Amino acid sequence: MANEPSERGWYLLRASSVGDKLTVTLESAKGKRERVFNANLLPGRRLRTYLWLDDCKVQLDPESTLTSVDKVSWLSVHSRAVYRIFKYTDFGLVKKIHWSLASLLTKGIRLERLLDIAKTRKHLFANLDNLEGIEAVDAPEVVTLDTRLSHSELLAALSNLAKGTWIVFTFAPLKVHPKAKVLLARKHAQHPLVEFAFSHHFNSTGRCFIKPTYQLASYLIFDFIQPALFIQASTAKKLVEQHTVLSARAIKSYLIDNNIQPLRIDEILVESDYSEQLAIQNETSDSIEASLADTYGGAITAHPEPLISIIIPTYNGYELLKSCVDGLINKTTYPSIEIIVVDNNSDEEVTLKYLLELEASGITVLRYPHPFNYSAINNYAVKHASGELLCFLNNDIEVISTDWLESMSQWALRENVGAVGAQLLYPNGTIQHAGLIVGMGGAAGHLHRFSENKIASGFVGSMLSPSITSEVTAVTAACLLVKRSLFDAVSGFDEDNLAIAYNDVDFCLELYKRGYKNIYCSKATLYHHESVSRGDDLAEDKIQRYMKELKHFQLKWQTKRFNDPLFSQHLHLHLESQPVLNTNRRF
Repeated sequence: MANEPSERGWYLLRASSVGDKLTVTLESAKGKRERVFNANLLPGRRLRTYLWLDDCKVQLDPESTLTSVDKVSWLSVHSRAVYRIFKYTDFGLVKKIHWSLASLLTKGIRLERLLDIAKTRKHLFANLDNLEGIEAVDAPEVVTLDTRLSHSELLAALSNLAKGTWIVFTFAPLKVHPKAKVLLARKHAQHPLVEFAFSHHFNSTGRCFIKPTYQLASYLIFDFIQPALFIQASTAKKLVEQHTVLSARAIKSYLIDNNIQPLRIDEILVESDYSEQLAIQNETSDSIEASLADTYGGAITAHPEPLISIIIPTYNGYELLKSCVDGLINKTTYPSIEIIVVDNNSDEEVTLKYLLELEASGITVLRYPHPFNYSAINNYAVKHASGELLCFLNNDIEVISTDWLESMSQWALRENVGAVGAQLLYPNGTIQHAGLIVGMGGAAGHLHRFSENKIASGFVGSMLSPSITSEVTAVTAACLLVKRSLFDAVSGFDEDNLAIAYNDVDFCLELYKRGYKNIYCSKATLYHHESVSRGDDLAEDKIQRYMKELKHFQLKWQTKRFNDPLFSQHLHLHLESQPVLNTNRRF
């Protein structure tokens, strides 16, 4: 990217403050602009200010309580989305850019045009409204059938339908988009063997429910595809014939028992007030394990439990490291672990003394006396590890749930599963990690980041709750569990091209490319005091290295064109904390 500003592009030159006055200076081809904001900050109050520059909207919006805006040195850029200034008093962070910035330049930050969220909501149905190509008269019909009809009435209705007709069984009042049949006909032409398809939906309040591609891990916990499930009439008839009373649970069991994977249609086709609470089901049927085995591989119930080597790189940070190790020794109930601490040039006396104490207690302490290279440090440690499973753990991790390793290992030991990640929380209880989206921010970003950790098996906002275990494209190596055999198969972390940034995502994508399923395990919950000991990746002295690794990662995986199955066209690729989508449309 050129360093010269485009006609409509703006660069942040500086952001400084005196008292409660925040001054932002920007430059474009048209010249410089300066704006002064009166923060008027009081303890416990949030700053929310908007700056309009032609068609570019800049929003200053902290995610946590602020007491001052002194020492603000970065404007965090969310390309085409929200621009924020962060200062987290909880963590003592003065500056924060919380995901990769593809548009970050060494001389400043280019401000891209924003997608106005309100305007985006008006276009939730743009693809459907403009759909052309198949005449409505030629497309098979979409027929809704009320499940309150008697068994004989349902059979009679299904017997008289034309071949190719799509059925939507209704458990509450429901309406379908007028062009749904056109889109379904097109999708069926592309996927002629598909008998089940589902879409997003919204309710009478306008709240939209955006769903990921079908995955068994989440579907076992929560029936997220209802009420927008479309079934071929011939298959629907078989369902009715097998069930005297057709319920959502019966349909779900049919899909699971037959290991059927419905096709997701990434459009909002249904309006319904179907209660998600009715759909929450913890399955216990005998066929569940068979379905899991078909999808993820059989469960390994080895006794004694396989040894897990827990690898912890560290540089100083005595208090963090001690908290992490104490949590492994005193709070972790998994019975067979090997702790390996890798010291990378620590020089604080208290840390060095503690490392000697760990060695004396029988814990392995390795020395890596070279410049910091996260990938190389972990690859080095693996050579000294004895475990069948490898757990890569940051030294700023604090154990919360005692059974976190049991929960993760139950997934990691399945033969078709690659990397397994945990639910990581900031110290204030908000989400730091609940799976990674490849392509977010031009590289990769965290789903649900900074969201409240709501314990809800359903939708939170417009997305599936982070309390639901799910398949994901990648997980963070701040806490990552994987079989040693798979680590060796992909040659570990890329220490040549990705020494510090994106090495964990690259590792997961190597597994994903080979057909393994990476899992976000919501039951494994830990605190993550993110990057406290190592510092900010985007500090001025590290920015050139970061940009080089970012470019390599983007080119290797073509992240700007990557279609992450967990994501949707209706969500914002530049927002880690997604807004609730609403519409005033009615079908």
